[in-house]
Amino acid sequence: MVVASFVIAIVGLLLGLASLAWQVVSWVREGPRVTVWTQGVRLTTFGAGTSGPLVAVRARNVGRGDVQVNSWGLEHPDGTGSMFQPLPEGDHCPMTLIAGHEAVFLAPLDQYQKGYDGHGAGAMPWVKLATGQTVTGKAIGRDGNEL
Repeated sequence: MVVASFVIAIVGLLLGLASLAWQVVSWVREGPRVTVWTQGVRLTTFGAGTSGPLVAVRARNVGRGDVQVNSWGLEHPDGTGSMFQPLPEGDHCPMTLIAGHEAVFLAPLDQYQKGYDGHGAGAMPWVKLATGQTVTGKAIGRDGNEL
């Protein structure tokens, strides 16, 4: 009888811990989770007259809650940042990034390269959220592709 009670207590403990772990995972996944990356450079001609190679900074909300993106840019290794005049074809800040969707921010490659030449290799794309969090991506080279 004592062994049966002990086994039932252990099973109850394990089920309780599993339930607690599931609640923690659900709570973490409930809010917004944003990832940032660059897709590289593409040569494009748009109807508004913008043409040439571009740096495309992408932000995707992989969480279940919406979040507002207040700004975006590239940060150089020396700590200086580059912000760009947004192109009409890309997304603009501030904007609400809906759960499961992504935003694409575009900048002319030549503007990025001017800042890159003066500040060193490995600029990191970033977006600043209304929550105060800044999410960064992998460093990119002079050509706008991830290193």
